[in-house]
Amino acid sequence: MRTVIVEDEPTSRDRYSQSIGAYGEPFRVVGAFATAREAIRRWGELRPDLLFTDIKMPQMSGLELIERLRRDGWEGVAIIISGYGEFSLAQEALRAGVYDYLLKPVFPDDVTCILDNLEQKFVGQGRLSRRVLDHVNLDLVPEFVRKAVDFAETHVEEHISLSEAADAACVSATYLSSRFTDECGLCFVDFLHRLRVEKAKELLARDDLSLLDVAEQSGLSDKSYLNRIFKRVTGTTPGEYRRSLIDSPKRTLEDGE
Repeated sequence: MRTVIVEDEPTSRDRYSQSIGAYGEPFRVVGAFATAREAIRRWGELRPDLLFTDIKMPQMSGLELIERLRRDGWEGVAIIISGYGEFSLAQEALRAGVYDYLLKPVFPDDVTCILDNLEQKFVGQGRLSRRVLDHVNLDLVPEFVRKAVDFAETHVEEHISLSEAADAACVSATYLSSRFTDECGLCFVDFLHRLRVEKAKELLARDDLSLLDVAEQSGLSDKSYLNRIFKRVTGTTPGEYRRSLIDSPKRTLEDGE
């Protein structure tokens, strides 16, 4: 997660950067700024996923910064840093959609704790897309393509269309269809089919789910459609794939002795 820090106090700014840097992957500090206006000037270039910002700063507060970014379409994760006297503002920020807050003084363990929570909640997202588009660096494709990919994965269980993905990406369906193929090497519908097959593979590993359950939870409607798309993508049927999981060699205690 590409991370930006906005904090007008230099020592605190450096300390937050060091704590995030020490935590390491999947977080990377791509910018640290003394003012909100400096961050805004570099925002489009840096494309952050995560923002840590002091709530009370000269010229523009952390809340005003987040509101400005949201109006411009930023959908990332925001963390507010507040002093005890600004606690009511931090509560207001939570109501406004900020993910969480850190109360000063902020210690390295506080940063580690919140990064742990973020990793558990958000980093798993995008795993299916990365499997399907393993030859594509999603950091380098246009933002509207990333939005379409995110929309597809978020709604993989639903019966979504190219038009709905285009609406989520704020472009026309025709433009998305053409550019998606250029950027990703396959058309959006094929990407969606492969995404759903990857989801189906995860579900087939669970022996408590019927094929109908797998079909419904992977957005492939019914068993017939699941069979057809799964075999088209993988060359095997869902039933055969599930049996291959059951029949695959399993490491036992004796194997390790």
